[in-house]
Amino acid sequence: MTKRITKGSALTLEEYDANLDAVNILRTLPTGEWKQVPSLFRLLLKGTGTCTVDARNTAGTITAGLYIYTAAAATNQIEYPYLGADAIEIRVTLTGTCTAEVI
Repeated sequence: MTKRITKGSALTLEEYDANLDAVNILRTLPTGEWKQVPSLFRLLLKGTGTCTVDARNTAGTITAGLYIYTAAAATNQIEYPYLGADAIEIRVTLTGTCTAEVI
């Protein structure tokens, strides 16, 4: 895990990717599976179809259909879902050729 303690210094993209791998956060989200994501993140959508976002908190409470995004021949559609203050996992349901990636 790479950390920067000097104010104003940022991680390189390679360090950021390595940190995601180290804490088992997948970048590409498989449909129908619960995965950990950072508290603030973006979704990169590609393809055509829908992406339905569900969230789950530490108590196991599921908020289904929190966001529903539609992609139409998307190449780099960026969305900014907010899962809530206590959410720890995300599940996406993808239709068509739509793919979702955490960035």
